Amino acid sequence: ARTALETVMTQARAAAAAGVGAGDAAPPAGLVSVLWLVRWAAENAALSAAQLGQTSACEEMAKAAKWLSALTGPAGGVPAGSPPAREWAMQVTAVLDRLGRALTVQATSTVDTLQPSALALGSALGVPPNATCLLCEDTARGTSAAPLAQLLAASAPRARRLGGQGDWQVVSRGVADGATDVPAVGKLVVEPALSAVQYASYVEPTVLVVGELSGCEDVPEGCVAVLAAGGCPDVLSHSAVRARNMGVVLAACLDDAEVARLRGLQGRSVTVTLTGQQVSVQASG
Repeated sequence: ARTALETVMTQARAAAAAGVGAGDAAPPAGLVSVLWLVRWAAENAALSAAQLGQTSACEEMAKAAKWLSALTGPAGGVPAGSPPAREWAMQVTAVLDRLGRALTVQATSTVDTLQPSALALGSALGVPPNATCLLCEDTARGTSAAPLAQLLAASAPRARRLGGQGDWQVVSRGVADGATDVPAVGKLVVEPALSAVQYASYVEPTVLVVGELSGCEDVPEGCVAVLAAGGCPDVLSHSAVRARNMGVVLAACLDDAEVARLRGLQGRSVTVTLTGQQVSVQASG
């Protein structure tokens, strides 16, 4: 089943990428077909959330699935009377952002529900607290919402670029859901991959700019933000869940020129500010 899902995800990324640059033409068929899969994954995740008593997440996912149904048509084709691609993509982005928030709330709720009992049991059994927390996070990632999270990671960046809504994808804002965003300030350090420094411990607040991020890595101690070049892991990946629990910003930039500018700030103190789904990184010293 895992291999089959990975195969589908590879095809989904390729199809979603085919939609970029469609301008004011009709919505791209490749991206539409992926969103049709997102719709069914959202409906499935909503049913599972209902069974777990996660009413808020269930309602959000169900509403988003209905919206996607209107945007993709009954059989995954381009629906008749669709608006131009850019306007259509803006609507799609709003739906995908809504689904991403619902998944984040659901994962946080699952961890918060399990963690007190897990920590108490772990303490009685002599299990280190960090291992117990990892168990709770793995449980949150192992739900039927996992395919939805992966499909969002494949389709959201393409929809955002098609709609002219920026080149950033944010999977952790570094604050609790609904809280006011707080800028992350630290020394910018460039690394080829997060895996190379995942077990490091920085003595001063650090903003990492990494070339590779698979989603399986840990977030190092002392890190206040991780900014990836290119693709970003899904909202239920290990890295994303750890970043949210640690209060660390995690985002990806799809603009090569912006990534080059960030790398040029190596060693300087920077301020990372989030405004909606946009990220601003400026030298602060």
